[in-house]
Amino acid sequence: MKIILLSPYPPNPSGIGDYAMNLVNAYRKLGHEVIIISHKNAKGEGVFPLLVENDISIYDEISDFILEKKPNLIHILHEWGMFDIDTYNAGLLSLIAKIREERILVTITFFTSLKNFNENMI
Repeated sequence: MKIILLSPYPPNPSGIGDYAMNLVNAYRKLGHEVIIISHKNAKGEGVFPLLVENDISIYDEISDFILEKKPNLIHILHEWGMFDIDTYNAGLLSLIAKIREERILVTITFFTSLKNFNENMI
């Protein structure tokens, strides 16, 4: 299976990035091909540093990249503030809608430690 992981990734200091690295290793151990889309300073095998925080315009480029790679699954590790926090994730939501039009499976793992969570934050 070809999996694209959209996530924080090392060397960025992040528990979610470390979790992502372990998840990638597990997916690969099971024989899956894994591509990681992360922030500009992320590094590693199969890492494409395309994400720019709070830049809603980047999502067209990312969705084109994803559609070109033809994955079976997009797994998003959603860290609050990683995507377009100023627009309540409008760019990410439009990316998901575009990917779903192509009938690609999308799964999201949502991480947060916010004490005053509300539904507009998803």
